[in-house]
Amino acid sequence: QKSFNIYARKEYGAEAVEYDLFNSNAVSETGKIIDKFDSFVLRNGGNDASYSRWRDKLNQTLSSGRDFLTQSMESAVVFIDGEYWGQYEITEKLSDDFVHDHYDIPKKNVCIIKNEELDEGDAEGLDEFNQLWSWIKSTDFSSDAAYAQLAEKVDMQSLADYLSAELYI
Repeated sequence: QKSFNIYARKEYGAEAVEYDLFNSNAVSETGKIIDKFDSFVLRNGGNDASYSRWRDKLNQTLSSGRDFLTQSMESAVVFIDGEYWGQYEITEKLSDDFVHDHYDIPKKNVCIIKNEELDEGDAEGLDEFNQLWSWIKSTDFSSDAAYAQLAEKVDMQSLADYLSAELYI
């Protein structure tokens, strides 16, 4: 069973899917329900596809409310051309649209890096990240001044919440 990336395109009929795919659980930082999507994923269960198939959704739900973004997910049964394909999770797609919808950050200011490569954004954003990463690896943070400088560049509460969730899960 494979996951599918679903994209709305004008040539397919609409520029966006205008529907509350996540039963009002996809909510922006300002409390607005997100009900318009340029893309989303029909996820096969990921690393849990051969087992319970709900672990990813449980982890996202347990982590929601922390000071970092989580993906909304909703179970679905998928048929393609009338053929049963199985149970999937409709999942928010990690993209510049996702960040924009949740934090109202202009898409041009979003840089997404996956596996140390630019996934979305521009080379300038990637260079900025690489410079930050090089500086982090070469800096001694036992110094209060160095830590304060890091805290100016990185949301430390968000990082702590994320790492805590990762360690726990």
